[in-house]
Amino acid sequence: MAGSNDVGTATFVVTAGRCPQLLCRLVGLFAQQDRLVHALRVDTLPRSVRASITVGGIDAHRAEIIGNKMRSIVSVRTVRVRFA
Repeated sequence: MAGSNDVGTATFVVTAGRCPQLLCRLVGLFAQQDRLVHALRVDTLPRSVRASITVGGIDAHRAEIIGNKMRSIVSVRTVRVRFA
C-alpha cells in the first residue's frame, strides 16, 4: 500500500436535489473531521444543485470515506472525488 497515506488536495463534485440543508450537511462532514474547506462553489439549477468542494491536507482514503458519507445524504444524487 505504498503511497496510500500521501496527503494532497481532494475536490468533491456533488449533484443533488434542491434542499435548503444540503450545504450545511456537506460542509459539516469536513467540520466533523476538523478540516477546513479551501474552496466552495455552488451552482443552482431549476431542479438541482451542483456543489464543488475543495479540501487540502487530506489523504485519498479519507477523501473516499467522506465521499461515501456524502452519498448517504438523502438529496444527493452523485458524488465524484478527484484527488491530486
